[in-house]
Amino acid sequence: MDKAAIFIDQGYFGRVLELLNLQKTHFLPNNEVKFENKLDYLKFSEKLCRIHNSERFRTYVYDQRDPPQNYDSNHFAEKQKFKVYLDSLPSFLTRYGACMLVPNKKCQMHMQGKLSRPCEHITQKGVDVRFSIDLVSLATDKRIDKAILITGDSDFIPAISYAREVNMKVFLYYYEGGSTFAHKGLRFGCDDRFLFTPSIFEDVLLSRSS
Repeated sequence: MDKAAIFIDQGYFGRVLELLNLQKTHFLPNNEVKFENKLDYLKFSEKLCRIHNSERFRTYVYDQRDPPQNYDSNHFAEKQKFKVYLDSLPSFLTRYGACMLVPNKKCQMHMQGKLSRPCEHITQKGVDVRFSIDLVSLATDKRIDKAILITGDSDFIPAISYAREVNMKVFLYYYEGGSTFAHKGLRFGCDDRFLFTPSIFEDVLLSRSS
């Protein structure tokens, strides 16, 4: 049987799951924050591999590690539990990049003149490099036959092109809704692409939120 690895860009996938009400950050009184996850990542990974008639080699998850300096750490405290959950799963490897505060060019308060400078949002750095290195390494060593990607970022196109050149099959799972989408070049740079629908998650939920 073919072997497959799953590559999850958690920054992107988290937005997808939030749109589908499967992940949510709850902001409570007294500056308390609760992060809720309803998806069983292990069952979900195994299901994707079954769809593609493959044995799962490993699931790679790429995410930000720590908040930027001076940022409200309450927004991240609950996510630490989620990271521990991912690290506890068999044949899962979490790769962490840095995160930074950058000006939000679409900040409405700034555009309306209510703020002297744009508000800031968090962006992750270094994740695309780690993602691409892992994909190219596995393709070069021929440790897997198929790569199943969950992302929308066009930065991965060169690594995908290389993987396909050395005869690895590359499949993309993506979502379109709200401000979440997959770059056109990314979609058509893979061997096949699949649009997420709520039905694919129906039988891979946790018995209780993790």
